[in-house]
Amino acid sequence: MDPCVRLLLVTFPGQPQINPGLQLAKRLLKMGVDVTYATAFSAINRMIRSTTRTPPGLTFFGFSDGHDGGWGMDNLDNQMEELKRRGSEAVAKLITSQAERGQPFMHVVYTPFVPWAGQVAHDLHVPSTFLWIQPATILDIYYYYLNGYGDSIRNNMNDPSWSVELPGLPPVTGNDLPSYLLASNTYNFALPLLKEHFDVLDARNNPKVLVNSFDALEPGALRAIEKLNLVAIGPIFVDEVRASKVE
Repeated sequence: MDPCVRLLLVTFPGQPQINPGLQLAKRLLKMGVDVTYATAFSAINRMIRSTTRTPPGLTFFGFSDGHDGGWGMDNLDNQMEELKRRGSEAVAKLITSQAERGQPFMHVVYTPFVPWAGQVAHDLHVPSTFLWIQPATILDIYYYYLNGYGDSIRNNMNDPSWSVELPGLPPVTGNDLPSYLLASNTYNFALPLLKEHFDVLDARNNPKVLVNSFDALEPGALRAIEKLNLVAIGPIFVDEVRASKVE
């Protein structure tokens, strides 16, 4: 019997998510877990160029999202759809092939903007966990914006005297709102994808979400969403320079 514990880590191919993914992978390697890091070729190519040495137990798996040379700012919605379509197929084939080889993944971890990875894992009966790379408070605000507080926030966010009390959080003002809720936001895909994340999570019973925070910093925010079990694993970054490389 193969005693190896294997985990599949699927990330969005953007630099803000590549680095946290690598840091988590390094932690897991130290715990004796073999990690397969899956993302689009555009991100894999950047990681390989900046990697001085790939540690034992870490494997990179790339797939084409149709933009292997990198993403542009034009037609982002179409690029996200292609990432979902191609990524879902590639991750499903990877999970299936590993199982057929007798080396199955025991868990899937996935980052923001790739909720399809969690759905693929669910469909193939592999446990999965969402990794939120920002503080818990930001997650809470998005959650409640998409669950009952959206109209109030949209209608009042520009009023400097306005604030809203969200469950488990101190009063939130317009200045406290995260970027995807602002009128200046140009990433139209962000909120629908966050809603998709929450829909995937809401279909489960008290799912865990790994959060880039720690208990002493956000004790209330980590418990602000009754349906979700937010687990602090931060801070993910120890050093910004080291975080950009796999040592």
